[in-house]
Amino acid sequence: LHGVTTDVFWDPVFASAKQAAIDMGIDLDLIRFQPSADEQDVHHRMAARIKTLCEGGVDGIFVSIPSDVVIDSVKRCQELQVPVVSVNAGGEASEELKLMNHIGMLEYSAGYGGAERLIEAGMKQGYCLNHAPEVDVTKQRCQGFEAAIKEHGGDVVYKGEIEVPMDNTAQYQFVVEEFVGDSGDWEGFGILLLGPTQIE
Repeated sequence: LHGVTTDVFWDPVFASAKQAAIDMGIDLDLIRFQPSADEQDVHHRMAARIKTLCEGGVDGIFVSIPSDVVIDSVKRCQELQVPVVSVNAGGEASEELKLMNHIGMLEYSAGYGGAERLIEAGMKQGYCLNHAPEVDVTKQRCQGFEAAIKEHGGDVVYKGEIEVPMDNTAQYQFVVEEFVGDSGDWEGFGILLLGPTQIE
């Protein structure tokens, strides 16, 4: 999985997987990668691990597909007749690869629906805050958010995607305030947050 140790979104995912393995009597080989300055590095480490696990003879594997970097490794698992389920990231890739199942949401639709709700609540300017711009699913959420605003038109304007750090609160705040403006009335500003670390 691409959920690195500093991303608290993944804490319950890893904890639940470990508890499920205990409850079901399954030997689970699951590690959590350390973050890297280059997120693609994590994806390359994932790809190598996925291939190694499948070639080592696991009975099944669940993976996230945050980018095309891991696809060849997933295909190798399929060649070896290892059942594969995708989670969180990679719904479209999962469908194209004909994996057993995908556990997650339709990312574009989620962003689109978020914009619709914010428009109903009075949003006039919309911003999408992306803490993982190198992961396809967060891009898709921002794209859905933008599309809904543009389709609505009128006095609602999409102001852009803001790339924010995942694990630096001070820098996060600085980036947002620089982009949006830290003075005056934020009435009518709608902000789509893509990760729980951003809510505070």
